[in-house]
Amino acid sequence: MKFIVPSQLAWLPAVPPLLAQVTWDTGSPSTYLPATTTGTVTDFQHGPGILGGERESVFEVLSAPFPSFGNTMQAYPGYGLDGTTFLGASRGINVLARCTWVWDGIDGSPTINPTGLGNVDLAAAFSGIEFDLSMDENGGTWSFRFYTDASNYSTYHVSIPSGTLISGTHYSLGFSDFLPTGAGADFSRIGAIVITSEGGAGMDTELDNLRFTPVPEPRQVAWVTGWALVTWRAARGRRPADAT
Repeated sequence: MKFIVPSQLAWLPAVPPLLAQVTWDTGSPSTYLPATTTGTVTDFQHGPGILGGERESVFEVLSAPFPSFGNTMQAYPGYGLDGTTFLGASRGINVLARCTWVWDGIDGSPTINPTGLGNVDLAAAFSGIEFDLSMDENGGTWSFRFYTDASNYSTYHVSIPSGTLISGTHYSLGFSDFLPTGAGADFSRIGAIVITSEGGAGMDTELDNLRFTPVPEPRQVAWVTGWALVTWRAARGRRPADAT
């Protein structure tokens, strides 16, 4: 059996860092948002750990045939694995509701400002988003929208039909998977991000481990390639030519 010795690794550079990462949301959790009748409840959270400095959470009860005390909407940044974000919504019996989370800069308004983030560059370090989705058998849709401006944005819908129960199903969406409106979003110039959950009466749903999918920095790819090469050469009993 042959072993890799330190001199065989000396020619490899130190592991390079990833490109500067954009923080999506590691801010404070949303306030518990109850709603017992038709109407809208809004929550604003601020902090340096939130993309754009502010997260807006909006819970709209569209239809409640009788006063229902089972309605909640939550956002728990850092609750998921590796500091990722958890979003959850629960509707009371026979209640129809729409839940919306918005990152569009600090404006103190639930109205979406499609340029509020001021051209955040996601494309330099990320290739898409990932999350784990759970939903009860009432069915519903999660929508993800990235704006460059009011006329140019890209959207992806994840729809689960009624009668289907899913738990922790993993989704990985590339930016190229999103459907464009106008010219579509320029992911190097993002002005707002909006996530919406709506569905069947009484639907309960959770979206966990929400995060951007990082793109390996070129030097990191080179390091991994170099490691594979030195391992292969060591297995053959040879040293890298420049490790003398």
